[in-house]
Amino acid sequence: MGLIFIGEVRAMPFGFAPPGWMACKGQLLPIGSNTALFSLLQITYGGDGETTFGLPDLPPLPAETGTLQYCIAVAGTYPGRPEAEAGADAAASGEGEADYPYLGETRIFAFPFAPAGWIACEGQLLPTSEYPALFKLIGTTYGGDGTSTFGLPAVTGPVSPDGALGVGISLFGPPPAAGAEAEAGEAEAEACA
Repeated sequence: MGLIFIGEVRAMPFGFAPPGWMACKGQLLPIGSNTALFSLLQITYGGDGETTFGLPDLPPLPAETGTLQYCIAVAGTYPGRPEAEAGADAAASGEGEADYPYLGETRIFAFPFAPAGWIACEGQLLPTSEYPALFKLIGTTYGGDGTSTFGLPAVTGPVSPDGALGVGISLFGPPPAAGAEAEAGEAEAEACA
């Protein structure tokens, strides 16, 4: 699964939370055995802040057939630590690519900031000169003039009774390779030419 941040939220297509993850059902957890997660969430989603704190209460994500369950990582890398920044250097050099997100990958976070090496997806414009690899991937799809600026998507995560969760985009990692859909589209375009 690569780099997983404590407090990261993902939609899972199966009816259980895998090891190191918990379903986001608004349940209370003991602070004593979840101190890292508590330090990120505090009492944003409930609890007394002395012995308990809450997880986000997120409804299932509808799919064409069935639903996906939101789960939160209760184990992994603490966001913002120097290890995450050092990881960005290793990923940029191509070392350990399986351990890091793709450049431009988006993830949902239940804490109020984007971890080191990530930036919130709030529709803001970024300078092309500071993020040339990310600009090469997404271009002006989300705005910008394509010369000096490009835009990030304006995305909110799933909504709990306590508000929307944040979405961040990775500023490091290997760029994704074109998948089967892109290759099929290219073949179709060549056949039409």
